[in-house]
Amino acid sequence: MGGAVISATEQKQKDWVNILFLTLTPLIGSVGVIAWTMTHGFHVWMPLLTIGMYLLVGMSICAGYHRFFSHKSYEAHPIVQVFFAFFGAMAAENSILEWSAQHRVHHKHVDKDWDPYNIRRGFWYAHILWIFEKHPERANQFDNAPDLLKNPIVMWQHRWHKVILIVGGFGIPTLIGAAFGDPIAGLLWGGFLRLMVIHHTTFFVNSLAHFFGKPEYNAEVSARDNWAVALLTSARAITASTTASRPTSAMASSGITGIQRSGSSVRCATSAWRRISAPPLRRRSNRRACAPRCR
Repeated sequence: MGGAVISATEQKQKDWVNILFLTLTPLIGSVGVIAWTMTHGFHVWMPLLTIGMYLLVGMSICAGYHRFFSHKSYEAHPIVQVFFAFFGAMAAENSILEWSAQHRVHHKHVDKDWDPYNIRRGFWYAHILWIFEKHPERANQFDNAPDLLKNPIVMWQHRWHKVILIVGGFGIPTLIGAAFGDPIAGLLWGGFLRLMVIHHTTFFVNSLAHFFGKPEYNAEVSARDNWAVALLTSARAITASTTASRPTSAMASSGITGIQRSGSSVRCATSAWRRISAPPLRRRSNRRACAPRCR
C-alpha cells in the first residue's frame, strides 16, 4: 500500500541517530563557522563555497529527487540522473528510493494518517519532529516505486548514498578548503553550514508551505504556494500546484501526482532540465511527442 496507518496519539520510539545528527550538524554549522572565522579570518571563497555546494545539492533535490524521480515530470539522460544521484546524496536526506517512495505516500495521502509528515499533527512535527521517530512499519516499503526499483542508477545510489554523503558531502569541501590553505574552514562552510541550510529549507516545504500561503487548486488540503519559501528552495515550495493537482491515470495508483496538469510555476522549474537532459529524438517524432505536453 506504500504506507501504514499511523495514529496521531501513538507513542513512537525515538530515533537517536537522527536526533543527534540533526541537532549537532546545525550547531557545528553555525557556532563552528562563527568561532573558526573569528579566530582564523574570513575570505570570500568561504561563502562562495557554501553557495556553490548549496546550489548543486539543492538542485539535485528539487529537480532530481522531487521533480524527476518522485513525479516523473520530464525525461532525463542517464548522465543527468547520475548528477542528481551523486549530489542529492550529499543532502543527507536518504536515498532517492526512500525519499521518493515516502514522498509519493505523502502526495497520495496528504493530511491523513498515512502522510509521513502530516501538517495536521503540528507545524514542528511536519518540519522536523517526524524524523525524530522510528517508523519500522514504513521500512523498505517501496511497492509504490516499481519504476525506481528497475532503475540501476537509483539502486546504485541506494546502496552507496551514505558513503557519497561522507566522501563527497564532507570530503569535497574539505579538499577545496585545503586548496585555499584552510581545510577546516572548507569543511565548516561547505559541509556543515551548507547541510544546515539544505535541511531546513527542505523542511520548510513540509511545514511553512503547508501552513502559510495561497491554496491555488484545492483549499481543502493544506498545500499552499509560498513564494518566500520558494526563493530559498529552488521553487520546491510551489507545492500546492503538485499536491493538490489531479493525478494522471497512469500514475495515480503509485501516488505520483500529475505535474503536467499543474500550474505554470512548476513547468518553469523543470523546463530547463527538459531541454538539457532529454535524450535526443528524431525531428519528426520529437514534434509529435512534445505537442500534447506543451498545451
